[in-house]
Amino acid sequence: MSFEEKTIEQPARVCLRLKAEREKKGISASALAEQLRMSTKHIHAIESCNFEALPFSTVYQKKLLTKYVEALGLPALPYVQQFEQEELPEPQDHIPAPQKVSRLQSLHVPLLAKIASLFCVLLVVGGYLFSQINHIIEPPELLVFTPEQDMTTTDTTLEVKGKTVKEALVLINGRAVQGSEDGFFSEPIVLTEGVNTITLIAKKKYGKETRQIRHVVLKPDTQVSFGDGVALPNSF
Repeated sequence: MSFEEKTIEQPARVCLRLKAEREKKGISASALAEQLRMSTKHIHAIESCNFEALPFSTVYQKKLLTKYVEALGLPALPYVQQFEQEELPEPQDHIPAPQKVSRLQSLHVPLLAKIASLFCVLLVVGGYLFSQINHIIEPPELLVFTPEQDMTTTDTTLEVKGKTVKEALVLINGRAVQGSEDGFFSEPIVLTEGVNTITLIAKKKYGKETRQIRHVVLKPDTQVSFGDGVALPNSF
């Protein structure tokens, strides 16, 4: 009896599997981005395994991946696990440092323990206070999903969408915008013909502000409508 050697094929990378499932279900990248309230370029970054292009932490990337998979009606856990195996760095083995004989071994041990405990408490309290102060004064994160920079459109109304931290105040061209509890915001603005400058500001009560500027060009509609309801290009 002879045995035939079989080659076990490695599964495709998680990004390629996601793109294949989206195309299989007939969902466009722009439609999925609209459903997930994110930029289309982030969808392309996920589907090309360019996760470094996502301006998010690893924890948020996994949440974003979970929402992507669930939007396709698929179980998220296998894809998230594959993402962790393929994209996250493997933890390095801990090599214990060689033990050294302390010169203070002759001192009173309970006294050293008290000093060490006090030092640890001060270190923890100081680190906590520093993190709280830094959280208050650091500028908030501001992500703009739409419009993209140097966008051209013929629509006079444009939906400005983005995300920031939930405690930040969002201003679009000086006008305060009400965001959701998780920091997402969406606001329609009216464009004028030519170049429109859209200034977005996110700022905390006691901290600095983050500013994003987008330029959108509104081109006039070049179609001419005739009495019979037929619209033809205005080439005259």
